[in-house]
Amino acid sequence: MKIWIFSDFDGTISNPDTIDLLGRIFDRPRERAEMREKVASGLLKPREWLAWEIGLVDAPLEKVLEFLGDVVVIDPAFPAFADWCRGMEIPLTILSNGLEEIIQSLLERFHLGHLRFEANHLEKGMVPWKIVFRDGSDWGHDKSAYLKEARSSGYAPLFVGDGLSDRDAALCAEILFAKGDLESFCEKEGLKHYPFTSFEDIRLVLEKIIDNA
Repeated sequence: MKIWIFSDFDGTISNPDTIDLLGRIFDRPRERAEMREKVASGLLKPREWLAWEIGLVDAPLEKVLEFLGDVVVIDPAFPAFADWCRGMEIPLTILSNGLEEIIQSLLERFHLGHLRFEANHLEKGMVPWKIVFRDGSDWGHDKSAYLKEARSSGYAPLFVGDGLSDRDAALCAEILFAKGDLESFCEKEGLKHYPFTSFEDIRLVLEKIIDNA
């Protein structure tokens, strides 16, 4: 079995979710409540919510990256997992609705700057921040497209995620690991998945899958 691993970043690899963290720091509680209600009722697309939340950040990128580097950690098991994937010649790609500037900075801080990732990015030099989406999908970045492409190339796409923005990718995965809101979604929809708390859990399950293939 040829496996291609795709993983969400915020809340899955990183802790905490960097976008949620920035949203809380630069928060406007009354507006946030109104925006949440509009998203829940379908009056507002998730990408519009994300653009609003990113637009709250009115600090220079360098200062924000420095702050995030001091407070954000990654799953302690993830570096070893990435090394294991490389040793097993299993491709690993990070997919995020977050910002490539933040992800690159954090990966480099943890000596993982060589890993491939795909994300949205910021319009250069803008303060307050302005997000540039990768595509026209509801979340601004269609993660499921990568899994579909991998499947068409003969791979069994595996997805790891934790949030509602991961639902479309989860539905396209042949092997699925879920926690948090994504796990709740899988249970509600009867979607086969493996619960996990760390990437060590994922590696142990994968070893059994590969051995039995």
